[in-house]
Amino acid sequence: MLVPNVMERQIPFARAEDLFAQIREDGINGLKRNPIEDARTLISILEQRGFTFNIQQRTKIPDIPTLIVANHYLRAPLSRLRQPIMTRTKALSTSAEVILTTSVIVAGMENFTNRKVTWFQKGEINPSIMGFQCVDRESQQAFLSVYDSIPVFKNSKTLQTTVRLIRSFRNGGNVILYPEGSVRLAKPEGIKYIMHPGSLREFNRSLSALVEIVVRNGFQVVPVSAYSKGKEYFAVFHEPIKDSTGTSQQAELIVTKVQSALPKTLHGYYKGGINIKPQVQQ
Repeated sequence: MLVPNVMERQIPFARAEDLFAQIREDGINGLKRNPIEDARTLISILEQRGFTFNIQQRTKIPDIPTLIVANHYLRAPLSRLRQPIMTRTKALSTSAEVILTTSVIVAGMENFTNRKVTWFQKGEINPSIMGFQCVDRESQQAFLSVYDSIPVFKNSKTLQTTVRLIRSFRNGGNVILYPEGSVRLAKPEGIKYIMHPGSLREFNRSLSALVEIVVRNGFQVVPVSAYSKGKEYFAVFHEPIKDSTGTSQQAELIVTKVQSALPKTLHGYYKGGINIKPQVQQ
C-alpha cells in the first residue's frame, strides 16, 4: 500500500472534487498548499473508489536534492469516461490525469525523502481550442500558483530553466520533470498514438544539457516509469544517475530506464530504438 489505509487516517475531503475546489479557491486567494499532503489525500480518496497504487523502488536512493524524470502518462479517453476521477473536471481533461500521475510520484518519493517538491509545468494556459474548452483551465492555473511549480514557456531558454532548477536544489528541494513536454498528439506516432495514448513521445532534446548540469553540480537524477492497468497505477523508481558520462549518453540512459518498466504497447516513439541528439545550451 502506497499510503496508510484510508480507515487509519482522517481524510479532510470526502471527494476529489472537493479537494480540487479548495485548490482552486486557494489559488484565487493567493494561498500556498503542501503538494505532498494533497497527494496523500487524493490517493486515499481514490483508494475508497477502488483504485490501487503499486510503487516499486529498484534500489536504495540517497536522500539528496533529486531531479525526477518521468514519462507524461495519460490513460485512454474511453478509460477516463468509464472511470472518471472527478466529475467537476471535464471528462476528457488532461489536467486531472497529470495531477493524478504527479500525486502518485510525489507520494512514492516519501520512500526515500521528505524534501519539498515542485515540478516543471507548461506556463501558457490557453483558454480554449477553436472556442471549445476541453480541459479544466482553472485547476491548471491554480496548480501553477499554489505549489510553486516552475513555469516553462515556449520561449524559455535552457539556461533560464536550469537556473530555476539549481535554485530549487540549493534550497533543499526536489523537482519533477516530464521531458515529453506537451500531451498533444505527436508525430511520427500518428495512428499508433491514438491506439495507445499513454505511449512515450519524443523527449525534449534540452534534457541532455539539463541532466549534465544537474549531475555536475553534485545532485542526482532518478528516472521513473508511470502507467496504469484499469484502476491500478504503477510507478517504478529506477537507479539514480549521479556520474557524468556525456550528455547524450545520460539522456539515452534515462529513456532506456523509463521504457524498460513500461508495457511494450507504451514504448511509442522509442519502440524502434533510442537515439537522443543533445541540444546546445542557450
